[in-house]
Amino acid sequence: MNFYKGRRVLVLGGGGFLGSNLSRRLVRVGASVTATSTRESAATPPGVCHVRWEATDADSVRPLVAEADVVFALFGRSGALRSVREPAGDLAVNGAGQLAVLEAVRQERPTAKVVFPSSRLSYGRVSELPVAETHPMEPLDIYAVHKAAGERYHQIYHRVHGLRTTVLRITNPYGPGQPADRREYGVVNAMVHRALAGEALTIYGDGRQLRDVVYIDDVIDAFLAAAATEATDGEVYNVGSGVGIPLVEVAHAIVRVAGRGRVEHAPWPVLAERIETGDFVADVTKLGKAVDWRPRIGLDEGLARTITGSDGARA
Repeated sequence: MNFYKGRRVLVLGGGGFLGSNLSRRLVRVGASVTATSTRESAATPPGVCHVRWEATDADSVRPLVAEADVVFALFGRSGALRSVREPAGDLAVNGAGQLAVLEAVRQERPTAKVVFPSSRLSYGRVSELPVAETHPMEPLDIYAVHKAAGERYHQIYHRVHGLRTTVLRITNPYGPGQPADRREYGVVNAMVHRALAGEALTIYGDGRQLRDVVYIDDVIDAFLAAAATEATDGEVYNVGSGVGIPLVEVAHAIVRVAGRGRVEHAPWPVLAERIETGDFVADVTKLGKAVDWRPRIGLDEGLARTITGSDGARA
Protein backbone atom coordinates (compact mmCIF):
# COMPACT_ATOMS: atom_id res chain seq x y z
CA MET A 1 0.00 0.00 0.00
CA ASN A 2 2.98 2.34 -0.50
CA PHE A 3 0.94 3.91 -3.32
CA TYR A 4 -1.20 5.81 -0.81
CA LYS A 5 1.53 7.40 1.30
CA GLY A 6 1.10 11.15 0.93
CA ARG A 7 -1.66 10.80 -1.68
CA ARG A 8 -4.62 13.16 -1.42
CA VAL A 9 -7.73 11.00 -1.32
CA LEU A 10 -11.32 12.23 -1.36
CA VAL A 11 -13.99 9.91 0.04
CA LEU A 12 -17.39 11.24 -1.02
CA GLY A 13 -19.81 9.63 1.39
CA GLY A 14 -17.26 9.11 4.11
CA GLY A 15 -19.91 9.05 6.83
CA GLY A 16 -21.52 5.89 5.48
CA PHE A 17 -20.75 2.24 6.14
CA LEU A 18 -18.35 1.80 3.22
CA GLY A 19 -16.90 5.30 3.45
CA SER A 20 -16.10 5.28 7.14
CA ASN A 21 -14.34 1.92 6.93
CA LEU A 22 -12.42 3.02 3.84
CA SER A 23 -11.38 6.32 5.46
CA ARG A 24 -9.95 4.52 8.49
CA ARG A 25 -7.88 2.21 6.32
CA LEU A 26 -6.63 5.06 4.14
CA VAL A 27 -5.31 6.87 7.22
CA ARG A 28 -3.47 3.69 8.25
CA VAL A 29 -1.70 3.46 4.91
CA GLY A 30 -0.57 7.08 5.02
CA ALA A 31 -3.03 8.90 2.77
CA SER A 32 -4.17 12.48 3.32
CA VAL A 33 -7.92 11.89 3.59
CA THR A 34 -10.85 14.25 3.15
CA ALA A 35 -14.24 12.65 3.74
CA THR A 36 -17.66 14.16 3.15
CA SER A 37 -21.03 13.49 4.68
CA THR A 38 -24.41 15.18 4.77
CA ARG A 39 -24.15 15.82 8.51
CA GLU A 40 -22.46 18.91 9.92
CA SER A 41 -20.92 17.08 12.87
CA ALA A 42 -20.48 13.56 11.54
CA ALA A 43 -18.13 11.34 13.50
CA THR A 44 -15.02 10.79 11.42
CA PRO A 45 -12.00 8.61 12.14
CA PRO A 46 -8.93 10.30 13.63
CA GLY A 47 -6.77 11.87 10.97
CA VAL A 48 -9.62 12.47 8.52
CA CYS A 49 -10.66 15.96 7.44
CA HIS A 50 -14.47 16.13 7.46
CA VAL A 51 -16.44 18.33 5.05
CA ARG A 52 -20.22 18.62 4.93
CA TRP A 53 -21.46 18.07 1.37
CA GLU A 54 -24.82 17.40 -0.27
CA ALA A 55 -24.76 15.45 -3.53
CA THR A 56 -27.57 17.63 -4.86
CA ASP A 57 -25.27 20.69 -4.67
CA ALA A 58 -23.39 20.15 -7.91
CA ASP A 59 -21.10 23.18 -7.80
CA SER A 60 -19.79 22.58 -4.28
CA VAL A 61 -18.00 19.37 -5.27
CA ARG A 62 -15.64 21.17 -7.63
CA PRO A 63 -13.19 22.52 -5.03
CA LEU A 64 -13.25 19.14 -3.28
CA VAL A 65 -12.08 17.18 -6.31
CA ALA A 66 -9.65 19.86 -7.50
CA GLU A 67 -6.80 18.70 -5.27
CA ALA A 68 -7.56 14.97 -5.14
CA ASP A 69 -5.36 12.23 -6.56
CA VAL A 70 -8.03 9.58 -5.94
CA VAL A 71 -11.80 10.06 -5.64
CA PHE A 72 -14.00 7.35 -4.14
CA ALA A 73 -17.58 8.23 -5.13
CA LEU A 74 -19.26 6.30 -2.32
CA PHE A 75 -22.08 8.73 -1.56
CA GLY A 76 -25.69 7.89 -2.30
CA ARG A 77 -29.10 6.88 -1.05
CA SER A 78 -29.32 3.20 -0.10
CA GLY A 79 -32.23 0.81 -0.09
CA ALA A 80 -34.11 -0.85 -2.94
CA LEU A 81 -37.51 -0.54 -1.26
CA ARG A 82 -36.87 3.09 -0.35
CA SER A 83 -35.98 3.87 -3.96
CA VAL A 84 -39.29 2.49 -5.21
CA ARG A 85 -41.15 4.62 -2.67
CA GLU A 86 -39.04 7.75 -3.32
CA PRO A 87 -37.79 7.50 -6.93
CA ALA A 88 -37.17 11.21 -7.51
CA GLY A 89 -34.97 11.52 -4.45
CA ASP A 90 -32.99 8.47 -5.53
CA LEU A 91 -32.48 9.95 -8.99
CA ALA A 92 -31.34 13.32 -7.62
CA VAL A 93 -28.58 11.75 -5.52
CA ASN A 94 -27.65 8.46 -7.18
CA GLY A 95 -28.11 9.67 -10.75
CA ALA A 96 -27.53 13.41 -11.02
CA GLY A 97 -25.05 13.31 -8.13
CA GLN A 98 -22.72 10.95 -9.96
CA LEU A 99 -22.89 13.06 -13.09
CA ALA A 100 -22.00 16.17 -11.08
CA VAL A 101 -18.92 14.45 -9.64
CA LEU A 102 -17.74 13.22 -13.03
CA GLU A 103 -18.20 16.68 -14.55
CA ALA A 104 -16.27 18.22 -11.68
CA VAL A 105 -13.41 15.75 -12.13
CA ARG A 106 -13.39 16.33 -15.89
CA GLN A 107 -13.09 20.07 -15.46
CA GLU A 108 -11.03 20.37 -12.29
CA ARG A 109 -8.88 17.23 -11.93
CA PRO A 110 -8.91 15.04 -15.08
CA THR A 111 -5.86 13.03 -13.94
CA ALA A 112 -7.56 11.75 -10.76
CA LYS A 113 -8.56 8.11 -10.39
CA VAL A 114 -12.30 7.69 -9.69
CA VAL A 115 -13.82 4.54 -8.16
CA PHE A 116 -17.58 3.97 -8.17
CA PRO A 117 -19.28 1.28 -6.05
CA SER A 118 -22.13 -0.29 -8.00
CA SER A 119 -24.27 -3.16 -6.75
CA ARG A 120 -25.04 -6.77 -7.57
CA LEU A 121 -28.66 -5.52 -7.84
CA SER A 122 -27.74 -4.05 -11.22
CA TYR A 123 -27.92 -7.58 -12.62
CA GLY A 124 -31.50 -8.22 -11.49
CA ARG A 125 -32.54 -11.87 -11.74
CA VAL A 126 -29.71 -13.91 -13.17
CA SER A 127 -29.75 -16.93 -15.45
CA GLU A 128 -26.55 -18.63 -14.31
CA LEU A 129 -24.25 -18.89 -11.30
CA PRO A 130 -21.68 -17.68 -10.56
CA VAL A 131 -22.39 -14.36 -12.25
CA ALA A 132 -19.62 -12.90 -14.40
CA GLU A 133 -19.36 -9.22 -15.30
CA THR A 134 -20.54 -10.02 -18.84
CA HIS A 135 -23.98 -11.17 -17.63
CA PRO A 136 -26.82 -8.93 -18.93
CA MET A 137 -28.16 -6.32 -16.53
CA GLU A 138 -31.92 -6.25 -15.93
CA PRO A 139 -32.41 -4.18 -12.74
CA LEU A 140 -35.70 -4.66 -10.90
CA ASP A 141 -35.88 -1.54 -8.73
CA ILE A 142 -35.13 2.18 -9.00
CA TYR A 143 -31.97 2.00 -6.88
CA ALA A 144 -30.59 -0.72 -9.15
CA VAL A 145 -31.51 1.25 -12.27
CA HIS A 146 -29.58 4.26 -10.99
CA LYS A 147 -26.60 2.10 -10.03
CA ALA A 148 -26.58 0.66 -13.55
CA ALA A 149 -26.85 4.19 -14.97
CA GLY A 150 -23.99 5.31 -12.73
CA GLU A 151 -21.86 2.55 -14.20
CA ARG A 152 -22.62 3.79 -17.70
CA TYR A 153 -21.83 7.37 -16.75
CA HIS A 154 -18.42 6.36 -15.44
CA GLN A 155 -17.67 4.22 -18.50
CA ILE A 156 -18.74 6.99 -20.88
CA TYR A 157 -16.55 9.54 -19.12
CA HIS A 158 -13.65 7.13 -19.44
CA ARG A 159 -14.27 6.44 -23.12
CA VAL A 160 -15.20 9.96 -24.24
CA HIS A 161 -13.19 12.17 -21.88
CA GLY A 162 -10.38 9.83 -20.84
CA LEU A 163 -11.18 9.88 -17.12
CA ARG A 164 -9.61 7.10 -15.09
CA THR A 165 -12.77 5.44 -13.79
CA THR A 166 -13.30 1.99 -12.28
CA VAL A 167 -16.61 0.33 -11.32
CA LEU A 168 -16.90 -2.27 -8.55
CA ARG A 169 -20.15 -4.25 -8.36
CA ILE A 170 -20.44 -5.19 -4.68
CA THR A 171 -22.57 -8.08 -3.47
CA ASN A 172 -23.85 -7.98 0.17
CA PRO A 173 -21.21 -6.27 2.34
CA TYR A 174 -21.29 -6.48 6.14
CA GLY A 175 -19.13 -5.61 9.11
CA PRO A 176 -18.70 -2.99 11.85
CA GLY A 177 -19.81 0.57 11.22
CA GLN A 178 -23.43 0.47 10.07
CA PRO A 179 -25.67 2.34 12.56
CA ALA A 180 -28.25 0.20 14.32
CA ASP A 181 -31.14 2.38 13.14
CA ARG A 182 -30.47 1.72 9.43
CA ARG A 183 -32.37 -1.49 8.83
CA GLU A 184 -33.91 -1.11 5.37
CA TYR A 185 -30.62 -2.04 3.69
CA GLY A 186 -27.45 -3.90 4.58
CA VAL A 187 -29.36 -7.09 5.33
CA VAL A 188 -26.60 -8.88 7.27
CA ASN A 189 -25.76 -5.90 9.47
CA ALA A 190 -29.45 -5.28 10.08
CA MET A 191 -29.88 -8.87 11.26
CA VAL A 192 -26.82 -8.56 13.51
CA HIS A 193 -28.31 -5.51 15.21
CA ARG A 194 -31.62 -7.31 15.70
CA ALA A 195 -29.89 -10.33 17.19
CA LEU A 196 -27.86 -8.22 19.60
CA ALA A 197 -31.08 -6.51 20.70
CA GLY A 198 -32.65 -9.93 21.35
CA GLU A 199 -35.16 -9.41 18.56
CA ALA A 200 -36.47 -11.70 15.83
CA LEU A 201 -34.57 -12.00 12.57
CA THR A 202 -37.42 -12.09 10.08
CA ILE A 203 -36.86 -14.19 6.96
CA TYR A 204 -39.37 -13.91 4.13
CA GLY A 205 -40.55 -17.22 2.70
CA ASP A 206 -38.28 -20.20 3.28
CA GLY A 207 -35.10 -18.10 3.07
CA ARG A 208 -33.35 -20.55 0.75
CA GLN A 209 -32.34 -17.82 -1.73
CA LEU A 210 -28.56 -17.74 -2.06
CA ARG A 211 -26.67 -14.64 -1.04
CA ASP A 212 -23.01 -13.79 -1.57
CA VAL A 213 -22.03 -11.97 1.64
CA VAL A 214 -18.62 -10.29 1.80
CA TYR A 215 -16.84 -8.88 4.83
CA ILE A 216 -16.01 -5.18 4.79
CA ASP A 217 -12.23 -5.66 5.05
CA ASP A 218 -12.29 -7.63 1.81
CA VAL A 219 -14.31 -4.88 0.14
CA ILE A 220 -11.86 -2.22 1.31
CA ASP A 221 -8.95 -4.31 0.03
CA ALA A 222 -10.68 -4.32 -3.37
CA PHE A 223 -11.19 -0.54 -3.31
CA LEU A 224 -7.57 0.15 -2.47
CA ALA A 225 -6.16 -2.31 -4.99
CA ALA A 226 -8.42 -1.18 -7.83
CA ALA A 227 -7.62 2.52 -7.27
CA ALA A 228 -3.85 2.05 -7.14
CA THR A 229 -3.26 0.92 -10.73
CA GLU A 230 -3.90 2.06 -14.28
CA ALA A 231 -4.68 -1.55 -15.19
CA THR A 232 -8.24 -1.15 -13.87
CA ASP A 233 -9.03 2.07 -15.77
CA GLY A 234 -12.34 1.78 -17.62
CA GLU A 235 -13.10 -1.67 -16.21
CA VAL A 236 -15.98 -3.21 -14.24
CA TYR A 237 -15.38 -5.84 -11.55
CA ASN A 238 -17.46 -7.95 -9.20
CA VAL A 239 -16.55 -7.78 -5.52
CA GLY A 240 -17.93 -10.56 -3.33
CA SER A 241 -16.98 -13.71 -1.49
CA GLY A 242 -17.67 -15.93 -4.48
CA VAL A 243 -19.65 -18.24 -2.19
CA GLY A 244 -23.43 -18.60 -2.05
CA ILE A 245 -25.12 -19.18 1.32
CA PRO A 246 -28.90 -19.48 1.86
CA LEU A 247 -30.09 -16.35 3.65
CA VAL A 248 -31.77 -18.40 6.36
CA GLU A 249 -28.43 -20.06 7.12
CA VAL A 250 -26.80 -16.64 7.42
CA ALA A 251 -29.51 -15.70 9.93
CA HIS A 252 -28.96 -18.85 12.00
CA ALA A 253 -25.20 -18.23 11.98
CA ILE A 254 -25.78 -14.71 13.32
CA VAL A 255 -27.93 -16.02 16.18
CA ARG A 256 -25.31 -18.66 16.99
CA VAL A 257 -22.36 -16.24 16.99
CA ALA A 258 -24.26 -13.48 18.80
CA GLY A 259 -25.75 -15.86 21.36
CA ARG A 260 -29.03 -13.93 21.13
CA GLY A 261 -31.99 -13.38 18.88
CA ARG A 262 -34.13 -15.90 17.02
CA VAL A 263 -35.06 -16.66 13.44
CA GLU A 264 -38.69 -16.27 12.37
CA HIS A 265 -40.31 -16.76 8.98
CA ALA A 266 -42.96 -14.50 7.47
CA PRO A 267 -44.81 -14.25 4.14
CA TRP A 268 -43.26 -12.03 1.49
CA PRO A 269 -44.56 -8.44 1.51
CA VAL A 270 -45.93 -7.68 -1.94
CA LEU A 271 -43.45 -4.95 -2.89
CA ALA A 272 -40.42 -6.82 -1.55
CA GLU A 273 -41.40 -9.95 -3.48
CA ARG A 274 -41.75 -7.98 -6.71
CA ILE A 275 -38.17 -6.72 -6.56
CA GLU A 276 -36.57 -9.87 -5.12
CA THR A 277 -33.73 -11.02 -7.37
CA GLY A 278 -33.44 -14.65 -6.27
CA ASP A 279 -30.14 -16.52 -6.01
CA PHE A 280 -26.90 -14.61 -6.50
CA VAL A 281 -23.25 -15.64 -6.34
CA ALA A 282 -20.54 -13.47 -7.90
CA ASP A 283 -17.69 -14.68 -10.09
CA VAL A 284 -14.78 -12.68 -8.65
CA THR A 285 -11.98 -14.07 -10.78
CA LYS A 286 -11.64 -10.98 -13.01
CA LEU A 287 -10.57 -8.66 -10.19
CA GLY A 288 -8.30 -11.32 -8.78
CA LYS A 289 -6.45 -11.57 -12.08
CA ALA A 290 -6.20 -7.79 -12.44
CA VAL A 291 -4.87 -6.87 -8.99
CA ASP A 292 -4.12 -10.13 -7.17
CA TRP A 293 -7.12 -9.67 -4.89
CA ARG A 294 -9.19 -12.38 -3.24
CA PRO A 295 -11.68 -12.48 -0.34
CA ARG A 296 -10.08 -13.72 2.87
CA ILE A 297 -12.64 -13.50 5.69
CA GLY A 298 -15.12 -16.35 6.11
CA LEU A 299 -18.63 -15.91 7.48
CA ASP A 300 -18.05 -16.99 11.10
CA GLU A 301 -14.93 -14.84 11.46
CA GLY A 302 -16.64 -11.90 9.79
CA LEU A 303 -19.69 -12.17 12.03
CA ALA A 304 -17.51 -12.37 15.14
CA ARG A 305 -15.67 -9.21 14.09
CA THR A 306 -18.93 -7.46 13.28
CA ILE A 307 -20.45 -8.32 16.65
CA THR A 308 -17.39 -7.21 18.59
CA GLY A 309 -17.03 -4.08 16.47
CA SER A 310 -13.47 -4.95 15.51
CA ASP A 311 -11.72 -5.24 12.19
CA GLY A 312 -8.60 -6.87 10.92
CA ALA A 313 -6.53 -3.64 10.88
CA ARG A 314 -4.91 -4.86 7.69
CA ALA A 315 -2.87 -2.43 5.66
